[in-house]
Amino acid sequence: MSSKKTKLNIGSDFDGTIIDHSFQKIKLAKKYNYDLRPFETYSDIMKSIIPKDTAKEIQKSIYGELTLSSPITDFAKEVLEELTEIFNPIKIISRRGVYDNGPKYAIEWMRKYVIPPIKVEDVFFVLEDVEKDELAKKLKINVYIDDKESVLDKMPFVKYRFHFYPHGVDIKSKYPIVRSWREFLEICKKL
Repeated sequence: MSSKKTKLNIGSDFDGTIIDHSFQKIKLAKKYNYDLRPFETYSDIMKSIIPKDTAKEIQKSIYGELTLSSPITDFAKEVLEELTEIFNPIKIISRRGVYDNGPKYAIEWMRKYVIPPIKVEDVFFVLEDVEKDELAKKLKINVYIDDKESVLDKMPFVKYRFHFYPHGVDIKSKYPIVRSWREFLEICKKL
């Protein structure tokens, strides 16, 4: 088992991957007269429905105090615990650094839901998506899961990139689609 322990260095996005903002996005979109279904809250789909400025306002809101009322994605904590037991500590890399208090609310939320198994010192915030790849290289991350294909595109250093999309609607992606944290666990065990 000790040889497996060093085999994978796993990284994960935070928003839309570990934390589920679907309900908050639906609620906020209604304020702007948009009726979203859960699968339409996925960022790459939502941006084709809602104007960019409105989507930015929704994003800014959910990255603030509303973070604290968003639930954890199904089975994320259990799987993060198991992945940490089998492999190395999981690293979280989030682009929340661009939002006022975004990191503060993320850490506060994580203390409630995922610390442990995630440690505060294993949570990183960047300003640009491309910085995720730079950080992944520094941290030697070779597996990364994110809900945005566009982010995965900017992470060529990472050998195994997975597109997290739990909404049950078929989408096209350049990367293997992962529908649940349990599925991600099984994939990682086979790598």
